[in-house]
Amino acid sequence: MYSQKLKFKDVNWVLKRTALGKLIPTNKEREKKLIKESYLNKLYQELKNTDWSQTQIYKQFLNRSIKDETIYSEIELKYLLSSL
Repeated sequence: MYSQKLKFKDVNWVLKRTALGKLIPTNKEREKKLIKESYLNKLYQELKNTDWSQTQIYKQFLNRSIKDETIYSEIELKYLLSSL
């Protein structure tokens, strides 16, 4: 008789705990945690909740753009508008 090796894909049970006894999170739980704790997500929330009309950079932009339109290049204006 021949012996058949057990392969990883043949195992169909799901382990619920690690060797130390901690619960193993599911893929959905891992995604939620990564999205929630992501630095870029936190930064996006801060940018979204900021009132840009009260900031100093917006006031400088308005003052300089009204006085002289040639101060900024087209690329700088696009950047400033996209950041505001």
